Amino acid sequence: MSPGLLAQSLVLGILTGGMYALMAAGLTLIFGVMKVINVAHAAIIVMGAYLSLTLFRHLGIDPLLSVLLLIPVFLALGALIQWSVVNRLAERDITLTVLMTFGFAIILEGLQGAIWTSSYQGIKTGYSLESFQLFTLYIPVVRLISAGISLLLLAGLYALLTFTKLGRAIRATIQNRTAAQLVGVDVRLVTTVSFAIGIAIAGAAGPLLGMLFTFYPATHWLWIGKLLAIVVLGGLGSLRGAFVAAMLLGIAEQVTSVTLALGWAPMIFYVFLRGPRRPTSRTVRRGGTPEPVKIERRLRRSWPWAALALFLVVPLALPEGFYLDLLMFTFMYAAMSVGWDIMGGYAGYVSLGHVGFFGLGSYAAALLLVHLGLPVFLTAPLVGVMASILGAGLGFISLRTRGPAFVIVTLTFTYVAQLLMLDLKSVTGGSKGLFLPLLDLPANLVIVPFYYAMLALLVIAVLVSVAIRRSKFGLGLIAIREDEGKAEASGVNTSLYKILAFAISVWFAGTAGALHAQYLNYVDPDLAFELIITLNLIIMSLFGSRGIVWGPVLGAFIIYPLSAYLIFLLPSRLAGQVHLVALGIVLVLVVMFLPDGLIRSYQAWRRKGPIDHRPVEARASIVEAAG
Repeated sequence: MSPGLLAQSLVLGILTGGMYALMAAGLTLIFGVMKVINVAHAAIIVMGAYLSLTLFRHLGIDPLLSVLLLIPVFLALGALIQWSVVNRLAERDITLTVLMTFGFAIILEGLQGAIWTSSYQGIKTGYSLESFQLFTLYIPVVRLISAGISLLLLAGLYALLTFTKLGRAIRATIQNRTAAQLVGVDVRLVTTVSFAIGIAIAGAAGPLLGMLFTFYPATHWLWIGKLLAIVVLGGLGSLRGAFVAAMLLGIAEQVTSVTLALGWAPMIFYVFLRGPRRPTSRTVRRGGTPEPVKIERRLRRSWPWAALALFLVVPLALPEGFYLDLLMFTFMYAAMSVGWDIMGGYAGYVSLGHVGFFGLGSYAAALLLVHLGLPVFLTAPLVGVMASILGAGLGFISLRTRGPAFVIVTLTFTYVAQLLMLDLKSVTGGSKGLFLPLLDLPANLVIVPFYYAMLALLVIAVLVSVAIRRSKFGLGLIAIREDEGKAEASGVNTSLYKILAFAISVWFAGTAGALHAQYLNYVDPDLAFELIITLNLIIMSLFGSRGIVWGPVLGAFIIYPLSAYLIFLLPSRLAGQVHLVALGIVLVLVVMFLPDGLIRSYQAWRRKGPIDHRPVEARASIVEAAG
């Protein structure tokens, strides 16, 4: 690389990093005050871009002016969301708040697609392509203005936090929430104001995003990965650290695009995703009511075996078509949801990246079939093992510590895996995807082999879940969920337990992905890494009841048929977007009003006792048994 090209890359990287710093500032502020990862942060930025585009097209308002117009709008929106929704979860398990913001992200994505369509958009003004020369460097006007506005807004935020009473209260809450409350700080008010400011900053960044980059509803998954990388690298909750990290990421992306290829530049952010190497001394308490003994006793009853016998003979009585296909996909989602629950229910660690292993499983099976001729029904379990090995490696990076690192890494892992499949065109076909050879099956037996394969996968998932729940390993996972600090102090190897649980959990996703690719005879990056798959797993597990063997199964047998029926009823143009909005709303409602799920709520109703949603400390007997 010539010195001139390097200098040009550095300048562009610094200008881009200034805007990245603004985008990440609100996310950092919200985490610092609330210790919550706002997964919807990037979706709010994209919403700001769409609103600015609308104001520009229909009212002729310059996008730079719309920055000022959108700040009060999003400030009020943030205060409303915090007051009406987020505050309700203040005393509950913090992972529920993360899942709620995940639901909001899905809702916003669906609304944006329904209103503005899913096509690429961009805000093009009369000065969008203008630049000027400074010595040997070419400075794009839009990037320079965007960086200047970002720095002005960040300076205003810094002044607010440094020189005002409110700012001192916010900084005190970030440093020590309990101590701030003891000295008279209204922590509830500070939380509401901080959340509102964070959302307002995200809205202000929207027009700048729209002027510099193309966007579409699902773009927020790309941006949330970058922003989380900035927050992690800068130090969770540190605004100064986030600023420096944003500059480093902007420069790294520009240099990568010049030295390697433009397509690889977006992946550079994953290099920054490294959690702390050593566990902190702070005890993290995880919510969840201990599972009633009655649930385990029901496993001895005969109804599961009766249901299995019924499902085994269904293809003999039911012709191939919609209903057999519906049952097959229900089995697939139920199996993956049970697998997800091993990590998200027993251990209490929420994964947002299971679809990444599903997609890699699809591609691995497709490549083995296309290039080596190995049948998918033979390679699917081996592909699952590959997913487990990869999951163990990912867990080794993110699970040796407590806190949000796991959520961050799993969320961005999906995007990185999807980018890899797009960029490795010579192997994967890129955006065109891969076509798999058709199986030599009679026309009336196309679904049946996959039906039985998915049913077998579900049976394996349930048996593994039962075995884990009854083992010392399972007791250790529950102890981690309830109080990881006490579990570790009692002798539980928490890092090893979490890594093993995650490796087992993703085996089902990888195996299901392999079978899914052969069933469709086609795989591409959009289809294989569709985030709605992870969303379904989470909703099914929550709705049925997390941490209970049959909870995810019940959730899958309710949620998936209803989703399929909803898509069937809606016009094809709106089906996908309305489906997204509906699933997002369901997730938010379940988190708010049914956090313990149907089974635990039913048990509580039978006992006629209230459900305590607040985090509880682990029972000594569980921890002792696990140790």
